[in-house]
Amino acid sequence: MKFVVASLKDIESEYVENHGPLPRMPLNKVDYTTLIDAEKAIMKLDRNFRKVDKFHNRKFIDSDNHERREKRMRERKSNRWDSNYTFFYGGLSEEE
Repeated sequence: MKFVVASLKDIESEYVENHGPLPRMPLNKVDYTTLIDAEKAIMKLDRNFRKVDKFHNRKFIDSDNHERREKRMRERKSNRWDSNYTFFYGGLSEEE
């Protein structure tokens, strides 16, 4: 992550050298909150991708315990499936 930020800073400084400072544009409240919500959603997706990636990497790093973890994950999934209810509203069905 630090390398990405450093790269972006280098790109920005080179842009400022060649074209001058970036102009500041006013944002209305709706656009600003939309940008913040998008950033939060991206951070949440990144966190979930890291968790999944970490789980799959353990398959190669710690293969002895991976089967146990995967079995526990499947058991919890089946418990959630059995104990939860899904409600479809708005005329939607399971396929939609």
